[in-house]
Amino acid sequence: MDIKKLANEVLDSSVESSKENKSWNDYVGEFSDNISKSCKEDKLF
Repeated sequence: MDIKKLANEVLDSSVESSKENKSWNDYVGEFSDNISKSCKEDKLF
């Protein structure tokens, strides 16, 4: 898993979230979805 890429995606999504005024729960949900997608792609789980 590319940690830098993942970190950049997290930063990008947090900036987008603040623009869209998403709730924190939505943000956390998206973040964990992204983590699980990354893990599946890398076959960590």
